[in-house]
Amino acid sequence: MRTTSIVFTLDDEHTSNDIKQFYREMEDESDRCLSILIAAYFDEALGSILGSNAPDGFHSRICAALQHGILTQDEHDDLQLIRQIRNAFAHEYLSKTFDQETEVLVDQLKTVQLHRDVLDNVGFNSAKNKLRYVAIAFCVRIAQDYWSPAGKERNRWDDAFPAFLTE
Repeated sequence: MRTTSIVFTLDDEHTSNDIKQFYREMEDESDRCLSILIAAYFDEALGSILGSNAPDGFHSRICAALQHGILTQDEHDDLQLIRQIRNAFAHEYLSKTFDQETEVLVDQLKTVQLHRDVLDNVGFNSAKNKLRYVAIAFCVRIAQDYWSPAGKERNRWDDAFPAFLTE
């Protein structure tokens, strides 16, 4: 089994520490808790970015962020899938691990499809690891654009995709 270390290279040290903390929070969670944690994190992040005009509810915030140019269409679609994954766990009290339905949703994430080679190369083949990868990629992209002094100019997140997984 490969060991993987996480390396963050953001200019803003505070944001980098926040991202590391977010990753640590995700490391030991069950599949159910991981899915709920990721959705809650991005629900709160979008609410913060949208400010006083932020609508209630994750779905509405995702749509508003797309309308305001905060998210690309691919990011919107991925966050909607993350919302669906969260709902699958949150509304089924017996569901504690990824099942065939939720694994299919994870594999439909455009970030997973775009970066399948990277994921395979570092041994991130499970739904849980793929979802963590997507969460950190979004977190880094949002931090670069909205929480970092270096984020003055919007970057396409797939062009600025972090090389944070190394062997």
